[in-house]
Amino acid sequence: MFERSRRELLGCIALGAAVVVACSDETERPPPPPPCNDPACFTSPDDSATGGGVPSGGGSGGEGGGPGMPGKGIVLAGNVRQVTQLDPPTDGNISGAVEVRAASAAENGEAVSDETDALGAYRLEDVEQALTVWVGVGAFEAGADGFYMDTLQGVRPGDTPDDLVIVPREMLVDLAAQSFVVTTVEALDPGAAHVFVRFVDQTGASLPNVAIVNPPVLPQQPTRIAYDVGVGAYSDAVETTDVRGAAVIVNYPTVPYPGATLELIATLNDEEYAVDVQVAANSVSVVTAVITPP
Repeated sequence: MFERSRRELLGCIALGAAVVVACSDETERPPPPPPCNDPACFTSPDDSATGGGVPSGGGSGGEGGGPGMPGKGIVLAGNVRQVTQLDPPTDGNISGAVEVRAASAAENGEAVSDETDALGAYRLEDVEQALTVWVGVGAFEAGADGFYMDTLQGVRPGDTPDDLVIVPREMLVDLAAQSFVVTTVEALDPGAAHVFVRFVDQTGASLPNVAIVNPPVLPQQPTRIAYDVGVGAYSDAVETTDVRGAAVIVNYPTVPYPGATLELIATLNDEEYAVDVQVAANSVSVVTAVITPP
């Protein structure tokens, strides 16, 4: 049952604003949920699909293409905002310029990057085409003492503008210090990834009673998970989400940016839901997961 469910769900990731969706061979695929304008609402990667976005290097004789021909990549442009509160998500102006990175359409595989202006505006060209692109925002070389924690999020290139958020390191440090009472988290490991995820239904309503089963929490492993116990509060003494539908995962071992893929698996009402989330060491991935029951 476990393996069958995982295979079904891995092939049924929604391409809209959803990052987690349930579907099976016996039921019709549900329509994608409506667009999400929540500052923390982002989509999951689907590397098998391409399209969307604004072609870069196109037009009349533009670099990367002949007259009237689009270039290899797409353009992402928008603004970066500082998260002042994760739950409910609230944003504000950034403190200084930060770097924005995404996978390149070039064959060399190097990331494309841009530095924001003082107000947070950025523009990336020749970004790899996909229905959802994972974008990193931060300093990337600041180590464990930078003001911001590198923040990963998925964007739909077809949405305009492609706005992003960045999480202050102190906010996540304080959250971890206050949330883990069963097993104390002494520090956020700079060699590990962290994830903030909020589970919602297709209407955007928060989902209680969701449990994360992967990554697992094991005594011999550093990864820990805490669930919401009211607005802005979390605890590892409970085993499922509460009224806010939120959870925080800390100290998941991984590699530096661009990182790796975490298969996040959650259960609700004895059904399993899975999605791929990009994670990287010394980073936090911010995700809103839309669950559609079968």
